[in-house]
Amino acid sequence: MNNKKILIYAIKVTLTLLLIFFIARKINFSLMVSELKNINYLDFILFLLLSTSSNFLALIRWNFVLRSLGLVLPAKNLIKISYIGFFLNQTVPSSVFGDVSKGWLLIKSNYIKLNVIISIILDRLIPLSILILLVVFFDFDKIQIIFQHIKNSSVGFFPIFLLIALCFCYKKTRQFILSINFIAIKNYFVQLFVSKIDIILSIILTIMQLLVMSFMVWFIANSIQTDISFLLLFKALPLVFLINALPITIGGWGSREFAMIFTLSQFGVDSTSAALISVIFGLSTLISSIPGVYPLKNIGKLIVNEKIIKKKN
Repeated sequence: MNNKKILIYAIKVTLTLLLIFFIARKINFSLMVSELKNINYLDFILFLLLSTSSNFLALIRWNFVLRSLGLVLPAKNLIKISYIGFFLNQTVPSSVFGDVSKGWLLIKSNYIKLNVIISIILDRLIPLSILILLVVFFDFDKIQIIFQHIKNSSVGFFPIFLLIALCFCYKKTRQFILSINFIAIKNYFVQLFVSKIDIILSIILTIMQLLVMSFMVWFIANSIQTDISFLLLFKALPLVFLINALPITIGGWGSREFAMIFTLSQFGVDSTSAALISVIFGLSTLISSIPGVYPLKNIGKLIVNEKIIKKKN
């Protein structure tokens, strides 16, 4: 690992810890632990089932995106590669590393490189675009309040500074972006959205996934006796999910809790309950991605074999 990667990871760890420190000052840990102990284990099973359902909707969406680009992936390989992505996105400092790994595995399987890259971009772009539209429709006024909230806190603008620094540290990312044939990608996008029903189905699956994730948060809230209507949650959560999707902290920890506390506080939910809801949501998402550990060993073998071949050559 080179020095720049270490710096990027250090920035993410620092930002994560800063946000956790900021959140810790607003919550009652003893109350949080007490509420956590009172949750029925059957509720945890329900959370895991909903999180797994969300994963399957996501991998089916990616399959439609792949199919729209003429890429056919056997169901077994689709599940394996998708779960590798889910697990890596939850556990490594870069929350896009799972997506990169998915693309790398497809390219190594002799799929067309440009189509693979576009499939990864689209698989990220579709949910992000829908979340942005929902945030603009429901919560645009809250974005300014968030920045004011950060400005007035003891943490100040340091997290924003770290985020800006993080963006400018990605030299390889900048080089990669400059090397992309954007005209070819634009032509692909135009063709896809004009003529492909698979993209429409991908959008529908994304909305279904958002509904499942919203139901999951609603069930978690009810399990800790936090009374809030599902419709209010569905209106509030796109901002949380959007911030959680940004690759600024490790596995979304810290940024998700900050967003959840801020958003749910608008509906009278106290900071401790909001943080606990977010933690349970994060743990459920992490646990449901654990099946991705098993196929990871094959990646390790592939990398080792590649290094051996390169040394021989």
